[in-house]
Amino acid sequence: MPAALDHLRHDGHIDPVDLRQAAIGPGMRVYSRYARVERVDGEPFTVLEALQEINRAMDFYTERDEGELDSPSRFCLAWLRTHGHAKRPFGDAETLAKSMNVSVEALADDGLLAAERGEVRLHEVGDYSPDEPMRGEVGAWEGCFRMAWHFHSGAEGREGVVGAAKVALALSPAALGGAERLAPILYDVSDRRSDARAAAAFNDLAGAWEDVLRRAGDIRERGPRMLL
Repeated sequence: MPAALDHLRHDGHIDPVDLRQAAIGPGMRVYSRYARVERVDGEPFTVLEALQEINRAMDFYTERDEGELDSPSRFCLAWLRTHGHAKRPFGDAETLAKSMNVSVEALADDGLLAAERGEVRLHEVGDYSPDEPMRGEVGAWEGCFRMAWHFHSGAEGREGVVGAAKVALALSPAALGGAERLAPILYDVSDRRSDARAAAAFNDLAGAWEDVLRRAGDIRERGPRMLL
């Protein structure tokens, strides 16, 4: 399944919104190849059980990508899953940060969250306007959010692929790879939290990823005039 999912994402260009549905095909292929599918104890392996295994494979696939993220990105992802973008006590953030060997103050200095008056709030996609300058080296989380801003329906002045490509040029190879892994994960988290606009932005970013990289390469080779 991991190889099949890689193929669907990178060669089939399947958007995150469709990936779970598309994964059913390769997951169920065994039933078209054999007259009977059994568990190791000889009992029939039902279609329902196969669908459950496909979902487990999807979860494992996502966890694999998460494990390759940098510590600040993993902190932000864990915080987003638990608290969304609501304000929470500083102590809650500090406890999670210590377990992941990161500093809440450093995350705030890097522009990933706001820490004021004893409360912490994770920044939303709409907070990453290009008018807000990047603070030093941009990591995977900020890079992904800055790229998604250009696909966000609430962003005035968004540039879609071109805007995301400009952000991509500012990222290190490691940060860019992390942002690619994050986009489908953040679609799934946003969708589960019923944040439709954020989910759509991350889905569109993931679906346009190859176009973003292609446009970034064009900008790098030809310079700013090719955007006119």
